[in-house]
Amino acid sequence: MSAGADPSTDLRLVVVADDGGVDVPRNAGIVAAVRDGPVGVVSVLACGGALADLVRRLGELSASERPDVGLHFSLTHGTACAGPLPGLTDALGRFVLDKHALWERAFEGRIDPDAVRREALAQFGVLEAAGLRCVRVDGHQHVHLLPGVREGLAAALALHPAVRWVRLGRPSCADGPERAAFPRLPAERVAPAWRASLAAGRVAQAALGTLHDACDALRGGRLRSADVFAGADLVAACTEEAFLAEVHAAVRALRELPQARGIIELMCHPGEPARGSVPFSASPHRAGERAALCGTALRDALDALGVRVVRLRDVGEDAPR
Repeated sequence: MSAGADPSTDLRLVVVADDGGVDVPRNAGIVAAVRDGPVGVVSVLACGGALADLVRRLGELSASERPDVGLHFSLTHGTACAGPLPGLTDALGRFVLDKHALWERAFEGRIDPDAVRREALAQFGVLEAAGLRCVRVDGHQHVHLLPGVREGLAAALALHPAVRWVRLGRPSCADGPERAAFPRLPAERVAPAWRASLAAGRVAQAALGTLHDACDALRGGRLRSADVFAGADLVAACTEEAFLAEVHAAVRALRELPQARGIIELMCHPGEPARGSVPFSASPHRAGERAALCGTALRDALDALGVRVVRLRDVGEDAPR
């Protein structure tokens, strides 16, 4: 404990609901978790099919209830806001790669940062036109951390000074059942800039370990991130007990960090029990997350741990850089 954070550090939890605007059932669950639970940030898909519905629901909240908003930057879901992008969309601008194919393309050096920059600016523009002011950014399926993507996104962020926060957690496929399904790239297919650091035959696993340390292109001197990122293990394990275990683990991890400022980001994906536009939304796990977030057990556990739930606008200049 002596090597970690000061025991008197003020512990703050920022709960971020991903995929805002993807479909109506998810919007309903997200707004319920804002109104009746701890969600203080909504990460919004500019290319989601239900953006107007989300904007309407957020507008119905009182000023004190309204969450902060960020861009959930996508290169795999929906239709590109900037129009067709070579290698990423079809001729109609629809994204054609799943997350595994996008990872392969990124580590092969086949993502054009300028195309990413144009798409990021277009996605920010869509949210601004809808009346949503972005203060943070992350990536749908963590695409913002990928080679080629992060450089293009960093260039776009230079034109958006109001965006002060970025998610720098390790992608969810670093651990758990997705690891077995993750594609293995032969070393000769990896871009030369990455070959030296990625072991032949184990490119996927090595790549996951390098991304967290390579995120400084996004952070620069202006952007902040949480000390600890949590929630990746909740995607397919959404019980109240799982949420409690995740929060306890995050607090333990934070207390082991030297010079930690006491900020935890908890990612979540709440929804309502209705069939959505994508299988992920239709899963009963989404309603499970909403129920766990809005229940009393999580609130009581946070109180017992001395953790305050905050929005990004409540966090001062002491936030980690």
